[in-house]
Amino acid sequence: MIGITNFPADIQVAVRTLTIGGFTLEKATRNPTFALIYTYRYDEFGVKQQYCFAIFDNPPSENEIVSAEIAARHNEYELVVISPSEIKDRASIEWVRFLNLFGGPVFSYSPLDKEFADHLMKLGMHKIPDGLEGKADDLFELYVHRALEFIFGCRVNTYVGISQSISSTGATIPVGWIIGNCRSNIRQWV
Repeated sequence: MIGITNFPADIQVAVRTLTIGGFTLEKATRNPTFALIYTYRYDEFGVKQQYCFAIFDNPPSENEIVSAEIAARHNEYELVVISPSEIKDRASIEWVRFLNLFGGPVFSYSPLDKEFADHLMKLGMHKIPDGLEGKADDLFELYVHRALEFIFGCRVNTYVGISQSISSTGATIPVGWIIGNCRSNIRQWV
């Protein structure tokens, strides 16, 4: 999987990354130095898990963290502090690590972009479209991943460590996909 090492905090990217990652956005509030994104998702047992993601533009002060804690507690959400850098003596996650946990930033809902289908077709033929950089097979996997998550409306993962070589192109493709808890979405399609 392609990981990032440097990318500034961005609320729109955070919301898209969370929704593609299986979270439902309930509300958001913006403060002068951070945003609170209230989300939920259901765990493997069908229990609703509520999270308040506090996304800080700069390393937060103690007062800013306390303010976010009060808001999350008042709304009965678990707080997740996301900061550009590590915070000592506080449960938090760095912004870049947060993005990489979800497979990287979601800059757009790719399947809705007008170039998406053309890019996917070219990548499927092991050609890199104009404006994209990287290995064609990695980009193809990323595009298919985004398309499947968009279609099923839930998190999708490849089988880890299992791939198959395509002799004509030399590319490797995942043998299978693991589709997350999509029961409510799939019922609408059947």
